[in-house]
Amino acid sequence: MEGNSAILTKSFNRLKVGGLAVSGIAVLIIMGIIVVDVTLRNLFNSSISGNYEIIQKYFMPLAIFPAMALTYSSGLMPRLGMFVEKLSAKSQNVIHVILTFIDLFVMVLVTIYTWNYAMQALAEKITFPAGGGMYPLYPILFLVPIGYAMLGVEIIYKIIEALKKHKSIT
Repeated sequence: MEGNSAILTKSFNRLKVGGLAVSGIAVLIIMGIIVVDVTLRNLFNSSISGNYEIIQKYFMPLAIFPAMALTYSSGLMPRLGMFVEKLSAKSQNVIHVILTFIDLFVMVLVTIYTWNYAMQALAEKITFPAGGGMYPLYPILFLVPIGYAMLGVEIIYKIIEALKKHKSIT
């Protein structure tokens, strides 16, 4: 059982690093498009048609959602630690557990509702206009529930770690 848990953790960590790579590549593509667009505007007085919409609808979600689980696990997301650090250790632990379960509950709800929205967009084949053409939006909408689901899994790992630490103390 312990070996399976280690394999799952290692696999999930690789998935998080892969998400970070996807996000990093998306940011590089955004930078490249912006540099080319600014160069074209300044040198040739023309622009890449629809680049703002393409960046907004495709590359910004690719830059944000795949890396959410890694940012949560690294501690970059804001927490309420500074508000409760003056309380006793027991009170801090209780508040931490309550907030972690609230985080998990919210992530489950957001995952469900964004998945339903993505499925509805898929059924309706939602598109957006950019540069004189219509581009499908529904494929990128599935990144949102996947990102939140990965965040939920990361929260579950935090809960399991906390329970293991608590059991080893007693």
